[in-house]
Amino acid sequence: PYSYQQGDPKLKNQNSQNIDANVHWKVLNLSASYSRITNSFVEWSYVHNDEGVIVIRNINLDEPVNQFSAFLNASPTFGVYSPNWTAGFQSAYLTKTLADPREASDARKIRYHKPIYVFNCNNAIRLKGNWQLEANMYCQFKGEWKTYRLDNNVYNLNFVAQKSFLKDKMKK
Repeated sequence: PYSYQQGDPKLKNQNSQNIDANVHWKVLNLSASYSRITNSFVEWSYVHNDEGVIVIRNINLDEPVNQFSAFLNASPTFGVYSPNWTAGFQSAYLTKTLADPREASDARKIRYHKPIYVFNCNNAIRLKGNWQLEANMYCQFKGEWKTYRLDNNVYNLNFVAQKSFLKDKMKK
């Protein structure tokens, strides 16, 4: 029923090595990224006692974390219609060894390898009189990021109508 958060002054500095690439051609943009992180910071939970108290604290991971992401974006314009579509994924590959007295080796490995897929569709229609209509959708699917498991898909749908009353006009 309770949790405590705790700091750790002995945390080591996190080190990151990154490679990023971005390619743009006409209305398409492809971005990709790879990072190798040592001494990565994560929040970790420990059982404090038999009364249901959990201690949450930041720790350095012993194992390096390899993170990948790639996104493709298209933003064409068809007259008054301006869509902006993005699809991609992000993934952090991590294996964590935990003490487990139930195992013959007194340890078990937990793997966090499932990528998170993301789709974003923004659609704008610019009308006369400085009106703009939008229908936007965002989807994020189950996956894992570092030591977090996202067990539910996320969906968001928005409809927007806006009008500019100023002389600056909406950007085209």
